[in-house]
Amino acid sequence: MRILSFLIGFLITSSCFSQQTVGLFTNTPSSFNGYTLFSPMVSNQVFLIDNCGYEVHRWQFNFRPGLSVYLHDNGDLLRTNRISSNNFNGGGIGGRLERLDWHGNLVWEYNIADSIQHQHHDVEILPNGNILVLAWERFSRAEAIAQGKDPAIPFLETWGDKIIELQPIGTDSAVVVWEWRFWDHLIQDIDPTKANYGVIADHPELIDINLPPLGNPSSADWNHSNGIDYNEALDQILISARNQNEVYIIDHSTTTAEAASHSGGNSGKGGDFLYRWGNPENYDRGTSADRQLFVQHNATWIPTNYDDGGKILIFNNGVGRLPSDYSSVDIIDPPIDASGNYTLNVNQAYLPAAPDWSYSGQGFFSVNVSGAQAMPNGNVLICEGFEGTIFEVDKAKNTHWRYKSPITNTGPVNQGETNVVGNNLFRAERYAPDFSGFVGKTLTPIAPLELNPTPDSCVIYFDSIMTSAPIVEMPEIHVFPNPIHDYLVIDVNHSNEFNATIVDVTGRIIVQRQLNNSSNTISFNEYPAGLYFIEIKDSNHKRVTIKKLIKQ
Repeated sequence: MRILSFLIGFLITSSCFSQQTVGLFTNTPSSFNGYTLFSPMVSNQVFLIDNCGYEVHRWQFNFRPGLSVYLHDNGDLLRTNRISSNNFNGGGIGGRLERLDWHGNLVWEYNIADSIQHQHHDVEILPNGNILVLAWERFSRAEAIAQGKDPAIPFLETWGDKIIELQPIGTDSAVVVWEWRFWDHLIQDIDPTKANYGVIADHPELIDINLPPLGNPSSADWNHSNGIDYNEALDQILISARNQNEVYIIDHSTTTAEAASHSGGNSGKGGDFLYRWGNPENYDRGTSADRQLFVQHNATWIPTNYDDGGKILIFNNGVGRLPSDYSSVDIIDPPIDASGNYTLNVNQAYLPAAPDWSYSGQGFFSVNVSGAQAMPNGNVLICEGFEGTIFEVDKAKNTHWRYKSPITNTGPVNQGETNVVGNNLFRAERYAPDFSGFVGKTLTPIAPLELNPTPDSCVIYFDSIMTSAPIVEMPEIHVFPNPIHDYLVIDVNHSNEFNATIVDVTGRIIVQRQLNNSSNTISFNEYPAGLYFIEIKDSNHKRVTIKKLIKQ
């Protein structure tokens, strides 16, 4: 969607005052207009804001996040929650999944938290409504040594990550319909008496059980996977494993039995890695100098209809990068042959040798958490999580939107407060105004999240409502009265589905509504007198009505 101002012929950004320390700093016409969802790591609340930094909706929970949050296609919110455990206590710990409807009602809950397994970090909603869940799986020292882990390492236990596919049932149940485990795809070159003994370099499809957890060989948290993504067209899953400084792609078309083996599925390789990237030293096809990823987060496929579609986007935190730590957001293009297989040359590492595109900037560094999301307009939305900052850049690395979360463990801070700490974010997701989950929902801007906000001149650059746009009327749709006093009525005498959007003179969206095939009444009591615009589209997003409205 190309962003244009419909009222002003020159570019406007939000006003920045000298005392500004949180909230919205930048919003240009080249930012992607939408609604940004985030769950502060120290808060029991989830927020949805518009491009001016105004809250349009929030949800309340009884738990801190653990850590991800997403919207279902119908507008329900799926969030992972942190619950205590006597057996697991690592970064990103969760344990509980909750689904709330738009009004905050709990519609489904499910715990993955016992002495053997515990959900952590990320989940992924599949197109069929099932949910992929990352979980730790606990193995004793004896079980790990039986798989070839070096007994000289002073460790007590090992947590191997796994992916569980849940089919939610009712309000508090689920069925595990598929499972994949790192533990089923091990190799080692320590103990020749074990069945998985082999030459590491000859088996890049497997993971060396003796790879040390990052920075601490004795740590139980071996993989520390922090992100999963699903590609429906390929039926494949992308995993980010922070403690191995690698991303992996596996086949989802397998059965659970095939996923535990080395054959089956569309790939014919069972649950073995189809592709890996970031640290070829892990499979003895490179040295530390060849390492590309440094405790990365949030690897995702870019949608095929976007710029750089089909490539992989990664937030590369950069801890341990030489000559000094700095973060980057990288796009890589895995090589694929005509048959759809990931190519790998003999005795060489997986390509590419370097990212296709990379963003880094002065002072840009997040020691942990964080993420990135490709936008439909070709921009990239970046969550610098440790700083609690979300910003959007184009491919020329120009910043078009910047926002700093004002939410800390004591709640929202005052605008102008300089010592803002504890406003960390795991990630942020932006949804387009025509996202299906917003149909029929109220998205009226309420206020900035920070206390005592500064005045601003922010404009929502709403691309389709422009004074110069043609008015295409449908005789089956009537909008009246005009001028408006207390109520606006939209009569629809047509079997198709229609959606109405109303904006004020600043371009701010004040109403989005799915229209019934009858008389639809919209209250204007809360809106001041002035000029407004209404746009009505059909289910194919074709504009059928656009006109000016006057509120008296």
